Amino acid sequence: MTRFRKDPACEQARAWAALAPDGELTEFESASFRAHTATCPSCESFALQVDRIVRLVRAAEPLVPDARVSVRTRTTLPRRAAARARPVVAVAAVALMAVGVASRAPLPVDPREQLTLTISSSVSTEADRRELHELRNQPVNLFATSIRVAPMPAVASPRAV
Repeated sequence: MTRFRKDPACEQARAWAALAPDGELTEFESASFRAHTATCPSCESFALQVDRIVRLVRAAEPLVPDARVSVRTRTTLPRRAAARARPVVAVAAVALMAVGVASRAPLPVDPREQLTLTISSSVSTEADRRELHELRNQPVNLFATSIRVAPMPAVASPRAV
């Protein structure tokens, strides 16, 4: 058995050598393959061997077997048992999915995980002020995190965002 170099460039060239006889290389791959085999005698030898084997196989007459060939396969479950097992497996998969969805439900709020949002204190209408006051005093549970609204300091010149 011939040993070939384990260089990544040589491994790529050997892959190209296997594709070259069928014309499956792009122009770039073909040029890279020719450049590599011009400088690497090991890969050139491999490419010549592959080409010779491909020509021999293509020139040979196809063989027809004398007797009928049959391959027996063995299943692990009889067909009826496998047919009965399918609905059970489907129900188990749905149940497992339901448990996964239920485990993603909101968790109790930990007071250490509070997030504070700031809102501009330059509120224009009285209704907006009342709504802001209600929001400040009402914690909202969003993905197990408590959110409180706090006023943002007023800016000298408001600018568009």
